[in-house]
Amino acid sequence: MIRSYLRENKSKEAMELFFKNACILCKIFGAPSYTGKVTFSDAYPIDENGKPFPFSFDIKTGIAIDRKTGAVYSGALYTLEYVKPGVSFKFSIHCTNLPNYALGLLATVMSMIQTGDVKIGGFKTRGLGGIRFEKLFIRARDLPKIESPILRSLEEGVDEEVDLSNLVTLKDGWLIAEGSSAWNVLRKLEEVWWRAGPKGRSNQTESKR
Repeated sequence: MIRSYLRENKSKEAMELFFKNACILCKIFGAPSYTGKVTFSDAYPIDENGKPFPFSFDIKTGIAIDRKTGAVYSGALYTLEYVKPGVSFKFSIHCTNLPNYALGLLATVMSMIQTGDVKIGGFKTRGLGGIRFEKLFIRARDLPKIESPILRSLEEGVDEEVDLSNLVTLKDGWLIAEGSSAWNVLRKLEEVWWRAGPKGRSNQTESKR
């Protein structure tokens, strides 16, 4: 039905139908005929001044263990490239037209990474993959620009407005938060996700009956 709407140039109807039936991950990261709304930049290593610098991996040698016998596999020597603790990387996440509860899901994942509940990459059970976010910076705006500390709701019945008064500064239509204020913004978005999650799942279940 969505593709039929698109062939007829009924993009509004196609979008409404998609948002009514799609799961949260499809809304964020995309699906066939629907471009994802979030992009991640490459992460570049930076020095203490925030400038990119040449970087190389360290190498660790290990052995594979037979899970049944507990003995070493014959000839199972391997090497692992890893990032030394303390190395800093700079990257950005760019979101476009995401409802506040979807931003809240991303904020929840970031919080879980920050506390160590979620790790990144391989060999996580061997202690690798832990990262922390530092110097967090958030910038958001509505179009047309409005001079208000409010993130407007984008999806009726599920999403909700978020009042960021006392957490952000306004500059040329942008809402800006840094450091601890940025983390408090993410916490407010997390609250929207936890409140909207059951409603979103309920709406999707009803639409499929």
